[in-house]
Amino acid sequence: MSPGLEHVYSTASGFANWKRNGSVVTWGSADHDSHSAAVQEQLSTIYHIHYNDWGVAAVKRNVCVVTWGSFAGGFAAVQEQLSADVKHVCSTDVCSTDRVFAGVKHNGSVVALGSQSRGDSAAVQEQLSTYVKDVYSTDGACAALKHNGSTEAWGDLTEGGDSAAVQAQLSAGVEQVYSTCAAFAVVKRNGFVVAWDRPITGGDVAEGREQLPEDVENVFSTTRCSFAAVKVNGSVVSWGNSWYGADSAAVQERLSAHVPS
Repeated sequence: MSPGLEHVYSTASGFANWKRNGSVVTWGSADHDSHSAAVQEQLSTIYHIHYNDWGVAAVKRNVCVVTWGSFAGGFAAVQEQLSADVKHVCSTDVCSTDRVFAGVKHNGSVVALGSQSRGDSAAVQEQLSTYVKDVYSTDGACAALKHNGSTEAWGDLTEGGDSAAVQAQLSAGVEQVYSTCAAFAVVKRNGFVVAWDRPITGGDVAEGREQLPEDVENVFSTTRCSFAAVKVNGSVVSWGNSWYGADSAAVQERLSAHVPS
């Protein structure tokens, strides 16, 4: 495997070696379909690989997607939709048996893959049929940012998949989407921040709301369970799980101004 080695990726039960010539070699637990024997003839001219604990999605230079793993049966159901014009693929990576992939096509539609509980986008499929710009993920849910500034979420209802409580605020004006392990946060054109799902993972900005008027410039989510927002005046506000960086009280005076975003 050493000649031409480019990258090695891992799932929960195996590895995929992506080589410089665009080919892929896999090995691992046959019980969990880590081997790609069924699609091996298609694993050439690969230019990008996406993976999670139980599956791999390889994007080819002709912008089709080849998939294998424990959800191969689910992939087969949408394989025809992945046969051409895929712009990019987003994947979630969690520690249970539910996994999600979402492919964004050049026509702005989304093809969702994965388990019924986390990959099923049926409730928002009409909204995902056009003008999708990008897709983001938590551990078990996805959120699509559309070119018209709206955002649609689907997947695990406790990990970001249920945005009903804030959907009116997500209908327009969204500039960027951020995520932790189980919550999403968006920044709107007016600098206002909207977050949803588990408060313990940053899904509620109530803790920082008084410090978050409509002047947020950027948001960071570098930990599993908290967000930090940089405001236009250079100050920083954080919220989420205090064990994962949300509690900045000890250094708040130093974060009050002129922090670069």
